[in-house]
Amino acid sequence: QPDVLSALSGRLALMAVPWLAYRIWAAPAGGAGAGAGAGAGAERLAWVYLGLGAALFLPLAARQMRWAFYPEIFLLIPYAALAGAFLDRVAARSSEQVIGVVRPFVVVALSAWFYVPTAMSDSPPQTSAAVRSAASCPIRELAPLLDDPAGLGAAPKTILALIDFGPELLYRTRHSVLSIPNHRRQPGFTAGYRIMTASDFAAAERGLRAAGVDLVLVCPDSAESWFYNTESDAVTLSQALQAGDPPGYLRRVALPEPLDGQFKLYAVR
Repeated sequence: QPDVLSALSGRLALMAVPWLAYRIWAAPAGGAGAGAGAGAGAERLAWVYLGLGAALFLPLAARQMRWAFYPEIFLLIPYAALAGAFLDRVAARSSEQVIGVVRPFVVVALSAWFYVPTAMSDSPPQTSAAVRSAASCPIRELAPLLDDPAGLGAAPKTILALIDFGPELLYRTRHSVLSIPNHRRQPGFTAGYRIMTASDFAAAERGLRAAGVDLVLVCPDSAESWFYNTESDAVTLSQALQAGDPPGYLRRVALPEPLDGQFKLYAVR
């Protein structure tokens, strides 16, 4: 769950960042020459590099979840060093038999305590936008209609739809889509976003025809309710289509129930 991932980064930082700062301060600066001095300087430099990485990615992770994994990489090493120092202190004050029993429990506790506050929380787990879209916008049930050789599937078409629907439309139908959710270069992604966020419907029409779009698929109860939000007072094409009020160059395609209550499908005239 995204909230667990964000909590992991924050809770790891609570303990690892102070220890990292201490290691940077306490590590010998060393000298330019060879030998132990140079090695000590390299040790401090390594801690500094880890600190710079954490300082870069922690603010990014606080702003956007996709960065949460990166500060964990930089903080894991100082956290492991902190755990090792703690176990060394315990070992110095315990017998070999005692530390042999205690050490595994300490390691497990240091590895798992991050999840305890989340597990004890009364808040229900959040469902991702992709999961909600799959439940409320069943492409599997719409696909036979899109692929019907006596109807919409008589010839391959290009469908403009939310990127989350792209892979399943490609898999279940003979049609093409403008974009899919990955990080490769996709001119269709930019074209589709500009079309759906356009408040100038004439410009949106030019974009549709330039991209060769035949069908526009909308599911109001999905991520596109916010994905195309421009925070502008002007009505965008996406908002008009979700409201069932298309411009004249788009024709509403009738869908059987219950699909008609889940999707809105438009054909370019």
